[in-house]
Amino acid sequence: MEQRLYRSRLVLPVNEPKFIEKAHTRNADLYVLDLEDSIPSSNKATARDLVKKSVDMLKTKELVVYVRVNNDQNLEEDLLAVSKSTANGIVLPKVESAEELLKVLSFLQKHMDPEQYATFNISILIESIKGYTNLEEILSCSSKIDTASYGMEDLTSEFNFIYSPETEKYLDYLRIKLIMLSKLNGIKPMGLVGSITNFKDLVAFRKSAEKAYEIGYEGSSCIHPAQVAILNESFAPSKESLIRMQELVAVFEEAIQNGRASTTFEGKMIDYPHYEASKKTLIQYGFSEGSK
Repeated sequence: MEQRLYRSRLVLPVNEPKFIEKAHTRNADLYVLDLEDSIPSSNKATARDLVKKSVDMLKTKELVVYVRVNNDQNLEEDLLAVSKSTANGIVLPKVESAEELLKVLSFLQKHMDPEQYATFNISILIESIKGYTNLEEILSCSSKIDTASYGMEDLTSEFNFIYSPETEKYLDYLRIKLIMLSKLNGIKPMGLVGSITNFKDLVAFRKSAEKAYEIGYEGSSCIHPAQVAILNESFAPSKESLIRMQELVAVFEEAIQNGRASTTFEGKMIDYPHYEASKKTLIQYGFSEGSK
């Protein structure tokens, strides 16, 4: 799977041209043109007609563009609009089974140019108890899935969960399951820790992102340009950590030259898993001696 960064995914209403025109200045890793929550039901068809033009506008700036579709009676029309564009993928909300996901992919394959479909990806949102129950089956059903995340507000409201500083910690079980199953299947888990309903509180937003990175999330969606830089900073190792990884790699490679497949670094044993993980991160973030 392509080693693309997914730290920040900025969601833009497809019917707001002023936001789309400025998108290339926001420095997000991905951009999502929204046909779902930000579009009133009466405006869905009109918004759908804007997909191709809006995607083209963003792609001229060499941006990575997805479209969030409606997973309801609008789904097929949304998918047709996407298939006529040069979007890199879709965000599919309310996924509840592998079967429905495979039907979406089959529909896209039937209507898209084969060359475009070959590199096309699908990001999924789990927003119900049924989707959560079928999580393992869903995440393992296709290599086209590149990211997975919860619609945590919708999911928790279904079982009458009441958010508070005391109760929020119990949701870590849900998060860890998503993170582990995603990584098992080569999928990037995305999300935040804590309620994000007050999106204007950037201090709380940063704390939420930093906590998410610490437990294994690799990025998050956001709805305001001011949140992009916070996500890019929070979902990445610090420069000090990257320098440390670089030193670990050098130590281990010296050990290999001396005929050993393990050695010590900073007083602890390291072997191939530590070495490979550090190399992967250094490559992903383009870190080298010149980066110092």
